[in-house]
Amino acid sequence: MLKTGVDLVCLCLQIVQLLLRHGADITLRNYEGQSAVEVASNSIRSLLLESVERATEASHQLLLQAAWQGDIKVVNRLLVSHLGQGGREWGRLPLHQKGKG
Repeated sequence: MLKTGVDLVCLCLQIVQLLLRHGADITLRNYEGQSAVEVASNSIRSLLLESVERATEASHQLLLQAAWQGDIKVVNRLLVSHLGQGGREWGRLPLHQKGKG
């Protein structure tokens, strides 16, 4: 049983961590057009933003490994899936710059 507001905050953080571990999409919006990041408390907002940074970092590592190994199918799949989610920062990766010349 919850005893204090601190207990409730801890429970909320644990629930958000569980949802993120199981692939929750933080880009979804409510009926008012707000994302989870926009309506979250400061502690949960930090948790959400950290999860995005970790996911982006892991995707970059997979992309670089696939490119290094010459696995064009995986490279294409990663680029298409990432760009389809609105990611534009991959256009500035060293891999992209090496193709110019």
